[in-house]
Amino acid sequence: MKCKKIIVLALAMAAANTVAYAGDEYSVTQLPELDSQSVAVVSPPAPQKVAAPIKNFGVAVWKNSERGPREGLVFRGGTPMGEAAFKFLAELGIKTTINLRMTHTDDQQLCAANGIECLEYGVIPIPVINIVWHVDFRRAFARAAAELDAGHKIFISCQGGRHRTSALVAALTIRNAACGKAFDKEELRKHLEQSLEVFGFHNFNGKLLGSWEHEILEWVDDFEENQWLCE
Repeated sequence: MKCKKIIVLALAMAAANTVAYAGDEYSVTQLPELDSQSVAVVSPPAPQKVAAPIKNFGVAVWKNSERGPREGLVFRGGTPMGEAAFKFLAELGIKTTINLRMTHTDDQQLCAANGIECLEYGVIPIPVINIVWHVDFRRAFARAAAELDAGHKIFISCQGGRHRTSALVAALTIRNAACGKAFDKEELRKHLEQSLEVFGFHNFNGKLLGSWEHEILEWVDDFEENQWLCE
């Protein structure tokens, strides 16, 4: 019976997503930069929105400005739909996309036509299950971390770019800012909290996924116990 309730809740959340994401404006959002000397740094000041053919679009991690012109490295957003969206990603220099949806398959013809490798990792957002228990979440993190470490541009998405995407982006942000470095836990935690807020984590579904937010912030608070982030 408990299992049935969980499945029903997950389906209800998916249905709610369909409505909640329909009215979004296309946007690019930037967040305050963290003090880090890594290959990549978290993005610069103040939320800023510009037109983009992908819902809830933003830059999560930027290349270090000390090593050349500032460029986006890790991008995030809702599901890219149609030729314009994939052309937009290709023009940004993105060669790999990571789709975290279970119920959507990217158009492989559009991916190939734009020179993009479109990868899929089906993560179902179920409140009572920790994110890191999802095998596909860990697989997606491993691939995204490898691309980040190599300095390759990637785009991470789920249906609306709010919850599953925020979780993976948070893990990459912590890896970039904390692994092998001295860092300020309070500063990093505040950055993650702001990121969740700016990218719409706290909508109706986000309230159901409160345990996910708690888990994400614990990755910082209990960083020493979450060394999978640095593997």
